[in-house]
Amino acid sequence: MKRIIAFLLLLATLFAIVGCRNKNTDPYPPIESTEEEARTVMTLSIDGDTYEVKYELYRAFFLTYKSMVDGGDSSVWTGDRKSEYTERINKIILDRIGEIYAAFAMCKRIGFDLYSSDIDAKIKENVRISIEGGSYGSNTVLGFGSYDAYLAALKAMHFNYSVQTLMFRYDIAVAAIDSYYIGTASPEDVNYDIALGTLQYTKDDVKNFYNSNECARVLRASVQKILDNPLERAEKLKAKLEEAVAGGASHEDREYAVFMTIMGSTLSSNPDEVKNGYVLGKYSLERSYYGEMIDAAFALNTGEVSSPIDVVDTTENSYYILYKTYKHDAHFEACYEDIKYVYLKNTVGEIAHGVADELKASASYTDFLRNIDHSKIGM
Repeated sequence: MKRIIAFLLLLATLFAIVGCRNKNTDPYPPIESTEEEARTVMTLSIDGDTYEVKYELYRAFFLTYKSMVDGGDSSVWTGDRKSEYTERINKIILDRIGEIYAAFAMCKRIGFDLYSSDIDAKIKENVRISIEGGSYGSNTVLGFGSYDAYLAALKAMHFNYSVQTLMFRYDIAVAAIDSYYIGTASPEDVNYDIALGTLQYTKDDVKNFYNSNECARVLRASVQKILDNPLERAEKLKAKLEEAVAGGASHEDREYAVFMTIMGSTLSSNPDEVKNGYVLGKYSLERSYYGEMIDAAFALNTGEVSSPIDVVDTTENSYYILYKTYKHDAHFEACYEDIKYVYLKNTVGEIAHGVADELKASASYTDFLRNIDHSKIGM
C-alpha cells in the first residue's frame, strides 16, 4: 500500500506550482469526512485493542478493485449472484485492510507512537509537498500547484482527505517497522555504516532460507502495457522462452538460453537482474501488488515458464513472464547482500502476515455494511 503514497507524490510532478500561500495560516486545512464516510463498516481486534474501519476506506478499495471482480459488468451488484460477488470483493478488501491495521498493531508492539504530534506534523508536511513540491525520500516532487488540484487527484484515486492521511500514516508505520527489525540494512548499504535492527541472524540462517521452499529464484521478462497488443506480445515471448528452455541440456544451458532470449528482446529488462536472477520469499513483497507473481513463482517447478502475469503498481504497468531457475552456492555467494535483504524482508513480512491473519479472523461487519447497496457506491 505504501506505493500508493509514492504514486500520488510522483504524479504531482506533472503539475506546475501556481500561486503562493499565506505563511501565517494553515493553507491546507483538513477536510472533515461526511457523516456517511465516517460510519464504521467493520471492527478488527488484536492485543486487546479494537480498530474501527470506516466506510471511506472500504469505499476506496471497493472502487479500486470493483472492475477486477465484476469484469466491467456493474449489473452483478444487483443480480441474483450479488452475494457471491460481494463475498469475493470483501475478501480482497479485507486483505488490504488487514495489511494496514497489521502495521498499526505492530507499531504499538514495538513501542512506536503513530499518533504523536511529530507524526501528525510529518503527515501535514507530506500533504504540503504533494501540493507545493519538494523532496519525498529520494524523489523530487513538483506538486499539484493548488489544494483543489490535490483534492481532485485524491478523488480520482477514490480517496478523500482522511483516507489519504491514513495511507500516509501506514507508509510511516511500514518504515518504522523495517527500521526496528531490519535497521538500514539493504543491498545499497553494503559499503557504508549501517544501523542494525533487532533481528538476529547468521549467514547460515540466510543460506538455509535461500535453499528452502520459502525462497524462489526466477528470471523475469516483462512487457510494458504501453506497447501495442501487450498481452499478445507477452504470449509470444513466453513461447520463445519455452523454446529456449527446451533446447537446453542442463540447468546452466537453460538459464543461459533464457537470459539470451530476454536480453535479445526489446521488451525487457534490467541486465544485472536478468543475469543474476530475482530472488523472492513468500512474504518479502507486498501481496497487494505482487500476489499473483508470488503465487506463480512458488507454483512453478524448476525449469518451467509461467503464463503472463499482470502486475500494476506505481512504477510499472506490465506483464511478467517468469522462468524458475535453480539455486546454487556460487549465486548465493555472489549475491549474498541482496539475498540477505530478501531474507530480512521475508522475516518481517511473515510476522506482519501473522498479525494480519489474526486481525482478519476477528473481523466483525456492521449492519451498515451488510445492508449497503454496492451498486450505488461511488465518490
